[in-house]
Amino acid sequence: MQSRPLPLLCAPLLLLALSAQLWAVPNAHAESPPKPPAGSLSSEELIQRAQALFKEQKYSEAGDALMLASEQSPQAVLLFNAGQAYRKALRPVEAKKAYSKMVDTYPDHQLVPEAKGYIQTLDALIAEVQAKQQIELSLSEQKAKSEKELAEERARREAVQQELKKYQAPFYKRTWFWLLVSGGVIVVGAVVAGGVGSTLASKTQGGTQHLQFALTF
Repeated sequence: MQSRPLPLLCAPLLLLALSAQLWAVPNAHAESPPKPPAGSLSSEELIQRAQALFKEQKYSEAGDALMLASEQSPQAVLLFNAGQAYRKALRPVEAKKAYSKMVDTYPDHQLVPEAKGYIQTLDALIAEVQAKQQIELSLSEQKAKSEKELAEERARREAVQQELKKYQAPFYKRTWFWLLVSGGVIVVGAVVAGGVGSTLASKTQGGTQHLQFALTF
């Protein structure tokens, strides 16, 4: 697009605009008025906005503005440039759509071969991104499944331990403990009785046992 020379009558207006800008320098920190919505702009205004956004490296917004401009004023170059902006913004799906629309709508345009080359590159990039996303999704699902299985196994073990605690009374309250104690008392009593009997028997062997006692009158 070639810029047309401004008429001489516009010179005073330009001076006025420049004076207004210089007057506004001290108040540069004041908030700038909000930009009008893109839908209310003409195709030329959208193109100018896209050029400014592209220079600011706001490629995604520039692509959006160019797509809106192409809807108002259909041109092959607008779709091509929208694809370029989206490609720089790392939005391969939107870039491919813009290039494909340009190729389908203007098949004889001189930029079609270049657009087709970009489409092939974007197809490979999109397939690679989708494959990577599928792998990440699969790994995420496996991790979530493993964590769920571990949590379920942990819950089962805790439930089993809680059930076992119900049947685990202190050892001094168990029947087998008192049976063991009673058996030990019986065994100890038998051992003591046997020892006393054997002592008496040893004293009576080999003669009469002499008992000492005192006579009382």
